[in-house]
Formats: sequence, structure tokens, C-alpha cells
Amino acid sequence: MSKKNQKIFIFREEDKLEIKEETKPISLVDLEEEYTIREIQKKDLKKVRLLDLQLFPLQYKDDFYDNMLLENSVGLVAIKKETSKIVGVITGRLQFIDNGWFSPKTRQAYIMTFGVDEKETHKGIGFNLLNIAVNNFQSQLNVDEVSLHVRRANKRAISFYKKFGFKVTNILKEYYFFNNKSHAALVMVYNNIAREQKLKKTENPLVSFGSNLWSCFGSCFSEQN
Repeated sequence: MSKKNQKIFIFREEDKLEIKEETKPISLVDLEEEYTIREIQKKDLKKVRLLDLQLFPLQYKDDFYDNMLLENSVGLVAIKKETSKIVGVITGRLQFIDNGWFSPKTRQAYIMTFGVDEKETHKGIGFNLLNIAVNNFQSQLNVDEVSLHVRRANKRAISFYKKFGFKVTNILKEYYFFNNKSHAALVMVYNNIAREQKLKKTENPLVSFGSNLWSCFGSCFSEQN
């Protein structure tokens, strides 16, 4: 993924208004009669690459596709039964987000690629792929949240992710670079609400004591000044 002069911008009020979309939830669609969704296999990689070339302006190297089969990755393909053609794909990998000294790292699944053949859109394939992938991220990789990047100009995709439950957290200016032009991206995150419950159960008492002591020190210091 090409990047050029990457910068991070927290939302301003005008940004929120600019991308505001209808967020009515979308429903899971039964696709079993026409399509099969399964985990990606080695034999699929060449076809997945061809689909990616059709869907995305960015081109990925060979090792990008080899990494789809690693243990810390999850990949799914949607196959049209009538033609045995791969018409949709979603891939993601596990990464860790540092939250500072006194907090455990966040286990995050990052969606690398996600798309559906234009001829097969508006049939629920994308939503089913995303729904199964998120469930697999949580069951196989034990993640706390799922994140992705989406081009800021892609209003349809932004609306889709918001309907699923993703929220915009950051704007990355000049994140993508293709066709001799820079493109801004939005960072969108889907949070697993079970994370807070898990932290309460596994919280180290020494870490908790240190965190509370640091908060007390900061509070006392600010009162004196």
C-alpha cells in the first residue's frame, strides 16, 4: 500500500457533517442457494489477485497474497455456484495497538482488502462476507476490535461500514497515492464491547494499583499548581 507524507487529523466538526450518512442497519441475507462463502485457500490466490486488480487502483506484491494464509490472518471468498467464480473477497490480519505503560495492548484485526465484483453487488454478498469475517476475527484471533481504511471520497463504502457498526476515528491526509495523485483516507473501527468485561476479569492488581497511584499523583500535583 503506497503512502506519501502521511499525516493524522482528528475529526473537526465540518468533517463530521461532510460525511454524515444514513446509518440504518442492514440485514443478513441468505445466499446459500446461489453462493458459497468459505475460507481462502492457496488455490484461490491467483483468482483473488485478478479480482483485486479489477476492484482496486492499488497493486499488491506476491508476498501480500502469500501472507493471507498465515495463522494470524483470516481470509474469505464468496463463490458463485453456477460458474465456480470468486466474486467477493475479504482478508484481515492481527495487529497489536500500544495503549501506554499501564494498559494492555489492543488486539486488533485490520481488514487489508474487501470487495465484491461489480456485477454481483447489491445482493448481500459484501455484508455476509464482512459479518462472517468479523465473527472469525473474534473467534479465531480473539480480537478486541476491527479496523480498516477507506478512501474519503468513497461515500458509498463509508455509508456501508457505518450501517454495519463501524465508526470513523481519524482522517489520514494523503494516505493513498495512485494515478499520480494523493487521496485522503478515513480510519474506521468496529469495537467489540466484550473488551471492557474481559479487562475487568483479567486486570492485574499491581497494574491497577500503579495506574491509580499515577492518577492520584497527577491530581495532587495539579491542585498544588
